Amino acid sequence: MNRLYYMVIICLLFANTNCTYSQQITISGYVADKTTGEYLIGANVFDTTNFNGCITNKYGYYTIKTERGKTRAIRFSFVGYSPVTLINSFRRDTTINIKLISVTTNLSEVQVFSSKNERLEQRTEISKIDIPLHQ
Repeated sequence: MNRLYYMVIICLLFANTNCTYSQQITISGYVADKTTGEYLIGANVFDTTNFNGCITNKYGYYTIKTERGKTRAIRFSFVGYSPVTLINSFRRDTTINIKLISVTTNLSEVQVFSSKNERLEQRTEISKIDIPLHQ
């Protein structure tokens, strides 16, 4: 009986491991510019439900793991582009290719002014360096 008891415990542990493992699914795909089709390197892919995320690689490809069957909000974003959020209940490994729309912003004029400083070669204190202390 003692041996049978241990065998049942071991079988239950393996069964639990398989169920837990099968609950994980993978969401993957490419993030690209909608206008040019160019893949976006370093775009953010973030599961806002369980705070899990990644960035796209040098080919614009991402992969993120999440739990099967639960509703997820996956947010795709990149600097200079409008973010996209997909809400879905993923039941199996899924490929999602996203195309983000570029956002252009017109900036007002910027003026830069400078005062003429004495040339370094003409200074008598060549080896002196001033480090301002700000608090």
